[in-house]
Amino acid sequence: MKSKGLVLALLLATTVSQCLADVIAQWNFNSLPPDAMTSTGTNRPSVGNGTASLIGGTTATWATGSTLGDCAETIPLQQS
Repeated sequence: MKSKGLVLALLLATTVSQCLADVIAQWNFNSLPPDAMTSTGTNRPSVGNGTASLIGGTTATWATGSTLGDCAETIPLQQS
């Protein structure tokens, strides 16, 4: 019984490692090209296709966010 459990566990482990996730769309809201202005930005996705829109009467402004980990100007977009 233990050997059947081990075989099942190994089978599941190899199956799970083969699962891949695809990015449908990703937004970073940075200007194109990056301009270091906090009053500008874009709703276009930085990767993939999609639409970012406001619903339910909400409003939006462009504002300063965290600069930690914001790689728009330092790391090029990696395509796979």
